[in-house]
Formats: sequence, C-alpha cells, structure tokens
Amino acid sequence: MYHMKTLLKISSLLLLAGFLFIGCKGKDGEPGPAGINGQNGATGATGNSGPSAMKYAYTLTFGPTLPTGQVYAGIPPIGANDIILTYILYSENGGNPIYTLLPLTNGGIYYYASNDSFGNVIVNLLYANGNAGSPLASNNTFTFYSVVIKGAAGLRKASIDYSNFEDVKAYYKL
Repeated sequence: MYHMKTLLKISSLLLLAGFLFIGCKGKDGEPGPAGINGQNGATGATGNSGPSAMKYAYTLTFGPTLPTGQVYAGIPPIGANDIILTYILYSENGGNPIYTLLPLTNGGIYYYASNDSFGNVIVNLLYANGNAGSPLASNNTFTFYSVVIKGAAGLRKASIDYSNFEDVKAYYKL
C-alpha cells in the first residue's frame, strides 16, 4: 500500500510538471531562408476592351433653294459592326443644349439621317406631310452631333438610352 501511494504521488508530480512545460513558450527564432519561387501560371484570356466611340460636331445649312439632303463627310470609313447615331441641337434650355436623336418630326418638318460605309452622314429635312421641296422659307443652319460606336456585333449596351444624348455621352465618355 505504501508503494501505491508513493507511485500515485510521483505520477501526479510528473503529470503536473508536464503541464507546466507544455504551457511555457520561449522566444521566436529568426525567420528561415526564403524558398524558391514557383512556376508562372498560364496567361489568362484577353478581356473586352470596353466601349469605344467618337463624337463629331458639325453644322449643316438647309434652305428653299438648297437640296433637302445635306452631307457631312468628316467621319472616317466605318466597319460593318459600327453604328452612327445622329443628334440635332433641339433647344438651348437656358444655356444647356439639348440634343435629340434623329429621326424627329417637329413643326411640320421631318428630320432624318442616314449614312454610308464611307462615313458620310446625310441629313434630310422634308415636309412631314410628304409634300415635295424644302420645308424652309429661308436658309437655316442646324447643329448636329454624330456618334460613331465602334465594335463587334452585339456590343451595343442594352441599358443605355441611345435616344438620350447625355446618356450616350456619359457611357462612352465623349
């Protein structure tokens, strides 16, 4: 019985000493040398380049003795997937110009634009009721913006209101 008590005391002391050593922590040593660099990964896919657009500002003069269609030829040739949007300065609104997308009918006049692959924009002013000749009694000069949106098929962004020049200008950073 004496040996059993002694053995139990010694075991208890050794167990207590083990817990004390486990709880102790010394200072961290110096960092070891850096390992070698790993291999470079494969090159990722090329991302979309984002929207690309150019704005062209110009004026055209229309009148009773002038052709009803006037040509602006300042745009370089366009690609098969490019689009041209043409806006007319509709009003100044207290010094803030408001541009409206063509086609437009206003005051009995029908304004519309077309373009060809050479980049020419042809703006027409006709009577809205279909009568022949110029609807203007005197020469008038109008201000236009044409926006050329470059890109691949399907690049047109559905969330943009293309009839609103301010939205187009903001999205394409014109």
